[in-house]
Amino acid sequence: MLAIENPSESFISGFVNPVLEQVNDALLTLSESRYVLIVRGYGILQTPFSKKLMCTFSGSGIDSIYARYQAYGQEDQVRLYGGDIVARIESAVLGSRFATHDGVLSDIDPIKFGVNEKEPFLLFERAVSPRV
Repeated sequence: MLAIENPSESFISGFVNPVLEQVNDALLTLSESRYVLIVRGYGILQTPFSKKLMCTFSGSGIDSIYARYQAYGQEDQVRLYGGDIVARIESAVLGSRFATHDGVLSDIDPIKFGVNEKEPFLLFERAVSPRV
């Protein structure tokens, strides 16, 4: 992890790909993203999710490689996001919206940079003032 002497309001933009489906505390990870962005700074997030799920799916009992592969489709994931993904991001005091690869990174080669061009991006922006 990158250590920054005074990280608060240090970055105008950032890119998270893919992380949230693999960390135990996704809300903390999102909160840290908010912490390092300047006000009105933005980030691009890409994480697997299912349009068919209304809510994010995870379970503490899904803890073996085989069980994770069966539940999430990949052995290193701890959740599969559903239709509540935007609300989860916004709970970390970030505004968000969906975008496509072509709409955000049209000049970037997805194979060279390891980006799944078929998965939508979530654009998020640090709120002007924290919600309580």
